[in-house]
Amino acid sequence: MTATARRLAPRLRTEDAAPLLGVSERKVQQMCQRGELRAVKVGTVWTLTEADVAAYLESRATATARATDRLRRHRRAPLPPPPVAAQPAPDVAAAVADLLRQRA
Repeated sequence: MTATARRLAPRLRTEDAAPLLGVSERKVQQMCQRGELRAVKVGTVWTLTEADVAAYLESRATATARATDRLRRHRRAPLPPPPVAAQPAPDVAAAVADLLRQRA
């Protein structure tokens, strides 16, 4: 979008962009302040174009897809089940009990 077209495009306020992005109005303001969303501050109000919101959503979808692909490629083999605590054989337990009785 050219600079002139961007200036002439209809503007959205943060309260209008929040439902499109699925976040709160305050979160949109923070994203504008950090530069995550391309926006212009007019007085005390952040304004965005629909194209800016669409570009952000597209970049997030692409980033999410890349991260998901990386996770799939680097997924580790499942861990083996934890070992079961060994129980002494019944005859060993009886032998130990006999030894303890003999000592007493």
